[in-house]
Amino acid sequence: MDKEASFVNGVGNSIDDERVVSADEQGASALLVSIVILNWNQSALTIDCVKSVQQGVGGLTCEIIVVDNGSAEAEFQLLEKLPPSVRLISLAENLFFGEANNIGAEAARAEYILLLNNDVLLTQDVLGKLIHVFDDAYFPGAVGPRFLYPDGAVQEAGAFILQNGWTFQQGKNGSRVDDHFRTGNHAVDYCSAACLLLRRDVFLSVGGFDPLFDPAYFEDADLALRLRSVGLFTYFCADADVYHHEGATSSKVWSAPVMNDLVIGNHRKFFDRWRPYLETRLDCDAALPDFRPLVRRPDSTVQASVQKRMLLCASALFMMSTECEDLLKIAAASVREYDITFSASEACSFARIYSLCRNFGIELVNFKVKRFSTGMLTDYECVVFGDGWARHPDVPKLVQTTSAKNVLSRCG
Repeated sequence: MDKEASFVNGVGNSIDDERVVSADEQGASALLVSIVILNWNQSALTIDCVKSVQQGVGGLTCEIIVVDNGSAEAEFQLLEKLPPSVRLISLAENLFFGEANNIGAEAARAEYILLLNNDVLLTQDVLGKLIHVFDDAYFPGAVGPRFLYPDGAVQEAGAFILQNGWTFQQGKNGSRVDDHFRTGNHAVDYCSAACLLLRRDVFLSVGGFDPLFDPAYFEDADLALRLRSVGLFTYFCADADVYHHEGATSSKVWSAPVMNDLVIGNHRKFFDRWRPYLETRLDCDAALPDFRPLVRRPDSTVQASVQKRMLLCASALFMMSTECEDLLKIAAASVREYDITFSASEACSFARIYSLCRNFGIELVNFKVKRFSTGMLTDYECVVFGDGWARHPDVPKLVQTTSAKNVLSRCG
């Protein structure tokens, strides 16, 4: 299998393909759920997860999308055991939880997306139970199951956010689960995104997972509150069970002290954003920050009069940085004159660019995103490199003369 391809198909038939069909077989319009599974050097777990999906989907028409987050070649080759119906997105580097899920969601073709960790195993017909909540609940935005440890103990029966911004997962570490939450559907503050069902268009309209929380932690709680800010609720479905081998991937990426630092750092960001709401919502009808749905215009709506093309190249990934803020400001100032394309060292989701624009207070609704290659430079009338490129010894002199800082000063 060619690891460099953006989309490839697995080969072999070690997993029964009877229930999980490809969009090519059924047509994208027939799909109900796209199941997005992330993999990073845990291909055996991913294969077991895909097998469990056959139990969990029941008679529903689904597609499976596996996003490989830059696994080692040997691990990637193990994914050949996936059935041909599985769509595989190969990333050259680890974009971590949020961005990899954003990329998978944007590639999805069904009405619903199920975000699923590869260390989660579905039980019988769990997906149908989650979808049923969307039929019955009041303004549902997301639905999560009951998470069980491998030994059957409750790991999470809905989750809540305290006034200080820290979170509480009911049932975690042996904590008591209220009798009221042992059956039925219940509005909660959030559910873990290790297994979370949403409407695809809703997930993308609120910006997906925010890069503010890269590389991990608090992105699911933040997503739930952004859903709440547009009038949608997150529900816990007590009758839908999944088994979660918690931390199977994250423990391979970071040591315990590093994970602790990430949690503390992202709690600070989360609390800074939501503090006024969290501190007052128990005492009054507190207003949520304005996270109105993002508006994306398809590429075809670019004004016909715009003939020139501008390529803006980040030196690494698009992230919360001065370099990327400068590039986004240039794009916003130039959008009436240029057809805008962003490029970085690795694939980048539209949701990520939109979220960065919102975080920086920049309005931009029309652009393209492409993975960088030197061969693309001649296709554009204007090429702007982020200032970080100047630190790369193998970058041509063009980088030194067309930096974001210089262009930004001319754009005003």
